[in-house]
Amino acid sequence: MSPSTVIRRLELPSSLPYILTGMEVGIVLAIIGAVVGEFLGGNTGLGYLLVARMAAYETDVLFAVIVHMTMVGFLFYFAIGVVRRILIPWHESVAAEKK
Repeated sequence: MSPSTVIRRLELPSSLPYILTGMEVGIVLAIIGAVVGEFLGGNTGLGYLLVARMAAYETDVLFAVIVHMTMVGFLFYFAIGVVRRILIPWHESVAAEKK
C-alpha cells in the first residue's frame, strides 16, 4: 500500500478515538478559558456581562448568563459526541454508550 493509503485506512481510523477525546476535553477547557479571560480582562462577551451584572446586582440577568454559558458548553460537548458516534461507531466508547 502507498503511504497515503496506510494513513487513510489504518492510522487515521486508529487515532480518531484519541483525537475526539482530546477535542471533548479541549472544547470544555476552551469555553472555560474564554469566559475566564472575558471575566478578568474583557470589555465584551459573556464573562464581562457576568461581572457587570453581578456588580449591578441584577441577579435575574446574572443567572440567565450562567444558564446561557452552560447551554453553550453542553451544545459543543454533545456535538463532539455526535461526531464520535458518526465517525467511530465501531469503537468501544461508542458501543458502551449504546448499552
